[in-house]
Amino acid sequence: MAVAHIAEEKRVSAIVSLSYSGETARLISNRRPRAPIFAITTMKAVARRMGLLWGVTGMVLDSITTTDDTIDHIKSLLVEEKRFAPGSTVAFTIGRPLVGRARTNMLSIETLEKSS
Repeated sequence: MAVAHIAEEKRVSAIVSLSYSGETARLISNRRPRAPIFAITTMKAVARRMGLLWGVTGMVLDSITTTDDTIDHIKSLLVEEKRFAPGSTVAFTIGRPLVGRARTNMLSIETLEKSS
């Protein structure tokens, strides 16, 4: 509920949910935010299933490393794939630590930058 509220208040361009199961993306989708939701996972089946939810696009990452590196990689992908322009604001939800099935416990508002 918090990320959907913040997305409306801050008028973010997108919400990105890094999730193994997709449960967080499902919960965000239930709130029907205006911003599109990207469910990031390492599993193709989860990404396909997330595509069935309201406003959610599933994306697959080959691997997940550190929190900062993963966020930077996703930000680069969103710009490289021309989904959003540099300067767009994106809300990230992540469960830490990344290596396990952690509950979502991190929210970060990020600005997309031009890829170098």
